[in-house]
Amino acid sequence: MIGNRILICVLTYNSAQETLACVASLKALREDPIDIVVIDNGSTDDTERHIRNAYSDITYVKNAVNSGAAGGRNIGLARVLKGGWDYVFFVDNDAVVDPEALGELIRCADEDRSLAAVGAITYYAGEKTKIWNFGGRIDWLRGRFYDGCQGADDAGQFADVKECDSFPIGFGIVRTEAIRKVGLLDERYFIYHEEADWHARMKRAGYRLAVTPRAKIYHKVSQSIGMETPAFHYYRTRNRLLFMQKNAPRLALAGFCFFFLYDFLFNTMLTLYLNGKRPHMRAALRGVADFLRRRFGKCAYESF
Repeated sequence: MIGNRILICVLTYNSAQETLACVASLKALREDPIDIVVIDNGSTDDTERHIRNAYSDITYVKNAVNSGAAGGRNIGLARVLKGGWDYVFFVDNDAVVDPEALGELIRCADEDRSLAAVGAITYYAGEKTKIWNFGGRIDWLRGRFYDGCQGADDAGQFADVKECDSFPIGFGIVRTEAIRKVGLLDERYFIYHEEADWHARMKRAGYRLAVTPRAKIYHKVSQSIGMETPAFHYYRTRNRLLFMQKNAPRLALAGFCFFFLYDFLFNTMLTLYLNGKRPHMRAALRGVADFLRRRFGKCAYESF
């Protein structure tokens, strides 16, 4: 049976209603039985009460502090490595999973053991055919990820499994064998780029990654930090530099250093300045400074 081969991990933080909707979609999966664990990353609201009251048959793990996306998911990974599951299915708590998605992800992975991870095609929750993510490639010179399908309307043109460099970790499965080989997520990232780093390590270990259009997930975008906040600029800047330092080919890294200087000054900083976003500018600058000072993990600043 597919269900008893996989552990489903949902990471949540101060978002009871989104998590309830996510778990409801997981309960509707075609596979049975399934093991679900909700990892509460230090919520300070009433998330725990809501989830325990609604679903007494799932495992609820409460983290004492918010250890970030990487640290929270590592709690789930430790559980996977101790158990007998073949795969782990990380699901972002602001996602709704199609009933057929899990079976399609497992079938794709079972057909090709060189795949360390398989992601779903992910749509914007409010626009059921508009693609949010369908796997991306890394531009090592610019230190950016490109998903040529993002924003496209799915009219059935995406019919084949597609190999990729990375996909958002909360929308796909990972083979336990690969986790044992490459290790856990790097908690220095806290949030953003941690999955890309993990996937890069998997590829260096000889594995491949892919996304399948037969598995569908719907995403309520940016429920954690939010796009274009000061914190977003801090983590994106700092972690982009860390990711490239760790993973980029040597020649590409040299080119990236020149590109980053131009991109940071004339795209990021100038754009933020012209839009009057002084806190965002300070956050991005602190991201660079903390990278140079080797300060990683959760941002140490209360405000920018």
